[in-house]
Amino acid sequence: MTDDYIVTAVYEPAVKYRLVEEYGPASFITREDGKLYTEWGFSTPEDALRWFLSFGDKVLVTSPPEMVKKIKSTIKKMKKRYKT
Repeated sequence: MTDDYIVTAVYEPAVKYRLVEEYGPASFITREDGKLYTEWGFSTPEDALRWFLSFGDKVLVTSPPEMVKKIKSTIKKMKKRYKT
């Protein structure tokens, strides 16, 4: 397997520890606003989706557009599941 599915994202500083533990201290760029920018490859879109969802509201995926769409769709499904 290769990591050909490239995804860019911006993380909240609160999850920096996790990025460092799992990808290393040089795996992201700290922006002027303190948020953490990444551009990483994943084996599959499904692997990427699981990874990003595990951060809850502490990450914003910015590309590719189809990953943004998958995340939005999954969040909508989750919201329906928990609707009271």
